[in-house]
Amino acid sequence: MADAPPAVTDALGIAGGILLSICAIPQLVVMWQNRSARDVSLLWISAYTGGLVLTLAYLTLLRAWAGAIPLVVETALGLAVLLSKVVLDRGWFGPSPRPAPAHDLTGVAVHS
Repeated sequence: MADAPPAVTDALGIAGGILLSICAIPQLVVMWQNRSARDVSLLWISAYTGGLVLTLAYLTLLRAWAGAIPLVVETALGLAVLLSKVVLDRGWFGPSPRPAPAHDLTGVAVHS
């Protein structure tokens, strides 16, 4: 396989990093609107954020700045989701303005 020009490689890294960074924003918005992080797994967000930190260290050591720079933003957003999960689960900002819907055993919301 032929090597791609550096500008193309960098553009792919930057575009992918920006897209991945943007993905965390809707989750944060919904968590804070509902004042609930009940649907976010602490194990998942901890492992995900840890993976981001390790990947960021790897890309920095390789001096792969097109991937590392957007990953700084993604890591910050991952840490924000993790911190929000802890803060909201502990109720430090008061109760959720809307109660979470009850679910039956199939996962379908039950309205009372």
